[in-house]
Parts: sequence; structure tokens; C-alpha cells
Amino acid sequence: MPMKTLHAAIARALFASLRVAALCVASICVASPASAQSALADAESAYQDIDFERTRERANAALREGGKSKRQLVRIYELLGISAAASGDAQASRDAYVRMLAIDPEAQVDSDLSPRFREPFMEARGYWSSRSDQLDVEVRFDRARGALRVLLSDPVGMANQTKLMSRLPGTIEFAEATRPANDSVRFDVSGAADAGAIEYVLRVEDEYGNTIIERGTEEEPNRVGQLSGAVSSGSGGNNGGGEEDGGGSVLKSPWFWVVTGVVLAGAGVGAYFLTQDASTDLSITTTIGQ
Repeated sequence: MPMKTLHAAIARALFASLRVAALCVASICVASPASAQSALADAESAYQDIDFERTRERANAALREGGKSKRQLVRIYELLGISAAASGDAQASRDAYVRMLAIDPEAQVDSDLSPRFREPFMEARGYWSSRSDQLDVEVRFDRARGALRVLLSDPVGMANQTKLMSRLPGTIEFAEATRPANDSVRFDVSGAADAGAIEYVLRVEDEYGNTIIERGTEEEPNRVGQLSGAVSSGSGGNNGGGEEDGGGSVLKSPWFWVVTGVVLAGAGVGAYFLTQDASTDLSITTTIGQ
């Protein structure tokens, strides 16, 4: 076989092999997300077919698959609540709704559902309205220890682990760490003791790895502590939590010196007028004495 023909044959064979490999990779990439969502999609399909037994089975499977977002997890618990109520298991229905409302207190169910389906949901709402605590998290900057402290409120025991991504403002890369969920968990952050603030992304997950609480994103992380002399205030958004060490000495605050200057200036003016009044009174008294 001529050399030129041989090279052409080899090139065609190589091209065919690469094409097959590319198709295989593409099929894997397409199939993986579909597979990950199959249980939840099956549960939705069964619900549309009014097959409550299969809805409950597939919703439980979706729960155990893990990796679900808050929005997906809320829907899973809603399907579990409806399907359990349909089978007459009111307690299981109520428990599912309690968890649904723990994740999203504003969640609702279809208003067209019959009382048999809605009653466990209303009981779950009553459960939460009677409590002063909710599923929630607070992040504090523990500057003295160079750490972030995560304080967790978990009345129904849903949390299993806490994942934190943190970085110093102005840096790009996040440091990642995972701790077992607890009332108070400390995450050491390199360089935090000398930093004014820390940026973070927080996820609290259940035993299957589903997200039940999230704070911030990699694109828009939350921030805690001080930045450019301004103290972070409130919770949520980009300025959550506060500092456990009080945020530094008041003598370092520019506002302290502004207020002090105003007070001292006011005191000087007041002293001037008091002196004038006193001298006037003295002059009048002397004149009357004559």
C-alpha cells in the first residue's frame, strides 16, 4: 500500500475513534443529570397520574439520593406530605410538612386540595407558630481566635453537617471545610485574626447531603466583620452576623473623635456664655452697691 494511502487510512481510523469517544463522553454528560433527577421526576409523574403510592415511594427515593437544593427538597417534602395523607398516614404527612416549613416557612400547598390533604399541613403550621425557635443559622466573626463561629438552631434535628467556604476580602480562592452539625461550630480561617472581615458561603445539609440552609453564593458571598471602618450590621444579605470580640477599641473609631470634638466645642461655647453672664451679673451687682 502506498505510504500516502496508508497515512490517509490511519487518519480516517483515528478520526473515527475520536468521534466515537466524543459521543460517549457527551452521552455520559447528558445522562448523568437526568439520572440524578430521575427519582424526583418519577415522583412528579406519579403525582400527575394520581398514583400516590408510587409518588411516596419515588419521593422517598429522591430524598435518599441526596444532593438536592432547598427548592427541590421543599417539593420532595410536599409530595411526601400529600401522598402520606392520601394513604391515611396523617402523622407522616404532618412530619413531612413540618420539615417542609422548617426549610421554607413561606411554603404553601395547593389550595384546591381537600381538607383530608390540607389538615396535616395546617397542623404543621400550627406547630411552628407555637414555637419561638426556627431552623436558622448565625455566623459570627471570632477575631480573637481567627475563626468563624456558626451557631445553629435546629428544633427538629434535620441538620447533619455544616459546609463552609471562606476567604479574606480581595482574594479569589475559597478555603473549604466541613464539620458535623452542632449548636456551635468553629471554623478556623487563615489570616482572620488580622483581617477586618471575612467572606463566606455556608451550607447546612441533612443526613443525605440535601441542602436545608444556605447563605451566600460563590458569586455573591456573605460578609461578616468590619470593612473599611464600617461595621457589618444585621443578618442575611452580604452583611450578616457580627464580631464576638466587640469589633475593636472605641478609640480607633473615627466617629468617636468626631463626637468628642463636637462635645468639646460645645463645652467651650457654653463656657464662654457662662463667663459673659457671670461678668454681667457682677457688674450689675457692683453698680447697685454704689
